[in-house]
Amino acid sequence: MTLIPAQVMFWLCLSLMMVHELDATWHKEWRLLPGLSSLPDRWGRIVFVLAHIPIFWWVLYQVGQDVSVASTMTNTMTSPSTFRIGFDVFAIAHLGAHYLLRKHPAIAMTGWDSWLLIVGAALAGLADLWLLW
Repeated sequence: MTLIPAQVMFWLCLSLMMVHELDATWHKEWRLLPGLSSLPDRWGRIVFVLAHIPIFWWVLYQVGQDVSVASTMTNTMTSPSTFRIGFDVFAIAHLGAHYLLRKHPAIAMTGWDSWLLIVGAALAGLADLWLLW
C-alpha cells in the first residue's frame, strides 16, 4: 500500500493524539474531568487509564475498517470516511479546548513538549482535511 500525503497527515494526527494521552496521564489530566476530579489521584489515574482501553479499541477498530474497506476497493485509503474526518475535526477542537482551559488550575500540561503534541495533532488533522479536498 502506497501512502499519499493526506494519509501521512492522518496517521501523524492519530499518533500525536495517542502520545498526548500518555502525556495527559503523566500530567494528571483526570483532575480536570468531572467525576474523576473528585477521586484520589491513584483512583483517578486508574479510571483514566482504563477508560482509554475501549476508546483506543474503538479508534483503532474504525481505522482498521477504513483500511480494509479501502483495500478491497482501490488498494489505497483514498476516500475519507466519516470517522477520519470526525477525528481530524476532533483534534482541531481538542486544541481549542486546551487553549481555552490553559489557565485552569488543574491543567499541568504547560510545557512546549505537551503543546507540541496538542498543536501538532491539530495541524496534522487540518492538513489531512485540506489535502482531502
